[in-house]
Amino acid sequence: MPCCFHAERPDTFRDLDPGCQFEVSADRLVEFPNGSGKHWCDFHLPFADSDGTLSTKQAWTVEKADQFLQKIYKYVASASKSDRVVDLTGVVFPASETQPLPLTSDRLFHAVCLYRAVFGGSVNFRHTKFLLNIDFSEATFIQTAYFDDIEAHGLFVARNVEFVSDAYFQRAEFHENALFSRSNFQNAAYFSGAQFSKMANFTRSNFSGSAWFDHARFYGNSGFSGNLLDANNRGLSNVPADQLTEQAQAAAFGHVWFRNAKFYQDIDFSNRSFSGYTDFNSTTYQVAPNFHGSLMNQDTSFLDSKFFDRSGERAARSYRTLKLAMEGHRAWDEAGRFFAYELESRRRVRSMPRIIKLFSVLYELGSNYGLSPGRPIGCLLLFALLFSGVYENSGLPKIVNFDHALAFSIEQYVRPFAVWTSSYKDGDLISSIWKFIASLQSLLGIGLATLFILALRRRFRMG
Repeated sequence: MPCCFHAERPDTFRDLDPGCQFEVSADRLVEFPNGSGKHWCDFHLPFADSDGTLSTKQAWTVEKADQFLQKIYKYVASASKSDRVVDLTGVVFPASETQPLPLTSDRLFHAVCLYRAVFGGSVNFRHTKFLLNIDFSEATFIQTAYFDDIEAHGLFVARNVEFVSDAYFQRAEFHENALFSRSNFQNAAYFSGAQFSKMANFTRSNFSGSAWFDHARFYGNSGFSGNLLDANNRGLSNVPADQLTEQAQAAAFGHVWFRNAKFYQDIDFSNRSFSGYTDFNSTTYQVAPNFHGSLMNQDTSFLDSKFFDRSGERAARSYRTLKLAMEGHRAWDEAGRFFAYELESRRRVRSMPRIIKLFSVLYELGSNYGLSPGRPIGCLLLFALLFSGVYENSGLPKIVNFDHALAFSIEQYVRPFAVWTSSYKDGDLISSIWKFIASLQSLLGIGLATLFILALRRRFRMG
């Protein structure tokens, strides 16, 4: 009579047998629940059944738990020696106070399957090197999980994992795809300084506590998309957080830090709920990020973040989404910045008329799309000096030195188009060509003054 455990292995290890992988004699099996006819080996014996009835494993002594881990260690050593996959699927690890989980050697040479494993105590994988694939899918970490400074050279799969306590992945290096989709981080999740060389997939993962991705590096595509959709796949980005369905709230960020993180490829935050403080300060994006359909918290900051993508329509739509989100929170400075990025990106769309592109360039040069009140003032002073140099050598009446030329130049700002009036002193001595030049300066002055007023209004706009 074999152990009743049965689980089809995940795709990573599909060729493994779905039954119990341990050789245990029938007299060593434990019936649980009593009278159910289900017999378990010590390795797969659960802590409790679906009704909450506790098994004898909950009452194991420290000595028995340590003996259990010694058996696991021998199994791991045997599998490694024979070049087999270390198959720990469904193993329920009790807490041990005297020794760590026996998978924390300096180098782990073989693939490991920990599908549906349950870790009753703290787990320490610090500094472990996984040279081949490792799969934690549907595993449960009841206490703190430490993965600091690991090196995963193969596929790292942690789909649908339940982290009941804190999870530490600080400075972890993922050289292949890192798959955390639909996992649930009930407490703090620390990925500070982590490096993702290829795909980082956190699609529909939930972060109930604080999430730290500060100083992380994402060299491949990154996915943090959520589940803000109703039954008809319509976006819920305008629905208050307290009115969202439980399903929609199940893929959210609490407080999250991406400060000083760098994204080198596509980054997807679409349909994601940000319910707490959100820090994107000093973050770098080589590709315009996707926030379509997301619900962003008022306490969101993009201070000193850098966006390098101005590639066209796709980038323009991404910046438009961020602009609308910031406008919704009356964050005018950041909304203005994303508006500028949107216009710069649209300027690179081939179908845009050239005259519109020209005005877009002039708007950028004149006031950086309304973000810089000082730029039009600087341009006014610069043009005043440039035109003064032109007027000084023009031979116009009563302009005998640069001071006279500067006074005439400033006059075109103060009294625009006055050279055309009949009352203008010595107007009949000024040729039409110089009147047109003076009028051009007046037009520039009016335009730059308008840009200054609009930029100043944007800077101090209240609502």
